[in-house]
Amino acid sequence: MSDPETTVLDWARKLFAYENNAITPETPLRELSLSSIDMLEFKMCLEKEFDVELDLEVFDDKSTVSSIANCISLLLQQQNDAGH
Repeated sequence: MSDPETTVLDWARKLFAYENNAITPETPLRELSLSSIDMLEFKMCLEKEFDVELDLEVFDDKSTVSSIANCISLLLQQQNDAGH
């Protein structure tokens, strides 16, 4: 499986049609002016990609690509530790 931060960054760029350098790991989601529908689509794509369930709180105004990737990494580690 690929690095969560790279994958989250790629999905953000793909879904929200930003140039490659316009979204960085530290870009706050609030700077992307996403609608609630955009956020749900982003959440669902990441859940499918990583086979995890993410709380909506992961996608608050203070969230960044990096913080979302860190959350996914923790969930994946918990799955591995549980033997999934």
